[in-house]
Amino acid sequence: MIDNLTLNHQLIEAIQAHAEANAIEMLLQKGASANNSEVTEILEEAFDSASPGWIASVLALHPISLAMSLRKAADQAAFDLISALEENDFANVEAALYQMAEAGDDANIDMGDGSMLAVAVENRCKVKIISSLITLGNADPTGFSKDAFEALEQADNGTWKIRVGAILRGSSTSE
Repeated sequence: MIDNLTLNHQLIEAIQAHAEANAIEMLLQKGASANNSEVTEILEEAFDSASPGWIASVLALHPISLAMSLRKAADQAAFDLISALEENDFANVEAALYQMAEAGDDANIDMGDGSMLAVAVENRCKVKIISSLITLGNADPTGFSKDAFEALEQADNGTWKIRVGAILRGSSTSE
């Protein structure tokens, strides 16, 4: 039996080769998943160079259309999150994080200005916003979002910096 990782690799290869929709459908039926960022990125790239007929036949596959719909929702939520961070708006940050989670995404993304956690630190967001990015958005300050520490080094010394530093290091502080 072929494992899902192998199936997903085969799915990516089929998409890149603009394989017939029935071949892609067969891989999906065997357990390959269209709902992951690597597959949706490959789909977007393939759509740029594929014929309209191929695109339509692939989008007619429910798992593909669902994955692309979720990707679009996650992208919009990421843009909404950036705006909410720039406005230091806790309610809108939480709403965007919930939308991202519903679309199968988290806050470990970079829209060109650094990780969402770094953007929050650079914008000197409320402590509860930074905490929410970690708890609700699953931002990883020691992994993908480690650039938040670099942003924190640039902040002025004071209580906010101490509290945010403690949160980033895993201490339980709240506002």
